[in-house]
Amino acid sequence: LIGMMFQFMVEDRDIPAKIQVLLVKLQIPYLKIALQDRKLFADKNHYARVLLDKLSKESAGWSEESDKNNHFFENLKETVVKILKLTRYTPENFKIIQDDFEDFISKIKKKAKIAQKRTQEKEMGREKIKLAKNQVTELLSEKMTNKQMPILVRDVLLNEWANVLLLIRLRHKEDSEEYRRKLKFVDNLITFTQDKTYRNEKVLSDISELYARGLKLVAFSHKDILEKLDMLNNCLQKMIKETIDESIEISTDDQAIFPETQESVQHSKEEEEEVFEEFDDDFSKQVAKFKIGTWFEFSRPEQSPVRAKLSWISPLSGKYLFVNSRGLKITDKTSPALAAGLRNKTIRTINRTAIFDRALSAIASKLKKTISH
Repeated sequence: LIGMMFQFMVEDRDIPAKIQVLLVKLQIPYLKIALQDRKLFADKNHYARVLLDKLSKESAGWSEESDKNNHFFENLKETVVKILKLTRYTPENFKIIQDDFEDFISKIKKKAKIAQKRTQEKEMGREKIKLAKNQVTELLSEKMTNKQMPILVRDVLLNEWANVLLLIRLRHKEDSEEYRRKLKFVDNLITFTQDKTYRNEKVLSDISELYARGLKLVAFSHKDILEKLDMLNNCLQKMIKETIDESIEISTDDQAIFPETQESVQHSKEEEEEVFEEFDDDFSKQVAKFKIGTWFEFSRPEQSPVRAKLSWISPLSGKYLFVNSRGLKITDKTSPALAAGLRNKTIRTINRTAIFDRALSAIASKLKKTISH
């Protein structure tokens, strides 16, 4: 029975291969314990059984990438050696070994918890920025769609002022007075380009003042602010002159019509995401039931699989964040992407339940099949 149990451990995909090599060395000590005490199989709280379960469970999320200094592996190796060197298999001896291992694990988890919290805060910050960017983009697109305006004005709104709006959106609420003032600049500038009756020196002065204040917020130098103000003023002064003298034609080279598409959306390679179709199947239902702390294995093309724990589910985007045993980000997935990975078997959950229970259950199933045949 012990032989079958350790054979199950060798074949168990939930224990990393390098860890299996270590744990399988315990077969002889556990054979001796089983011969001395038959309760090993019947009692779930048996001292030797509890320790082996603890070693296998804590090893399930291990990978060489996350343990670059080999701290975990060396400590596990040291623990196995301690068991191999025992001459008497008593509860007291196993308790000492277990306490040492748990003390080591506690220190690792404490560090990982701090790193994990930082990772979550960083991801939350990124999500807030992304959401605010989308909101600013949609707002500008809505206000500028199908409006003919000088290229300089368009660029001012889509670049410098988009950054100003983003900053204010992150610092203040959408209905705040500060945010409304920055939106006033957008409305004033667009109206200036569309309504000839609105073009005068007073309006131009107000636009310039709002523009200068906004540029200061996004850390432009005094010199840069003056240059940008000068460029915008020259552009708007030209429009005032064109309004006064109707015989002067507006140069089409300086004009642009903002299309219905959101031209201001600039996706970086990091932001580009593969879109996965949503299915109402068992895999999608399985994703909805995943708990924080569940471990997964992710297959990677031309690389060894990586193991990661579900650390956080974003309340903003619903994305699932995965970290390694050190609390560092491995990847994030949308619900459809996670379901697709489970469906095509590039993602699988890792079973961290007691190795003894799983092994005995598998052995019982195997024996039943043998008897039935």
